[in-house]
Amino acid sequence: MLQLIEMLQAKGIIRFEKEFTDAIGMQKQVLPAIKRGAQSFRVHHIQKACELYKVNANWIFGLQNTPFRAKTT
Repeated sequence: MLQLIEMLQAKGIIRFEKEFTDAIGMQKQVLPAIKRGAQSFRVHHIQKACELYKVNANWIFGLQNTPFRAKTT
């Protein structure tokens, strides 16, 4: 999920990490703890990120190489 934040920033979808954490309902102090390895993303954070940013959950878990879901018409 940390890689997802970088990808969203590179695509111009978010500018700051805080935009991402606010959008998925994560407290601001949790992200630094995740970066240190002291905490992990919770299931509800992953689910919210997948919904909001059309992320392929299988990519997050390393099961597929495509980070974003295909657009449906």
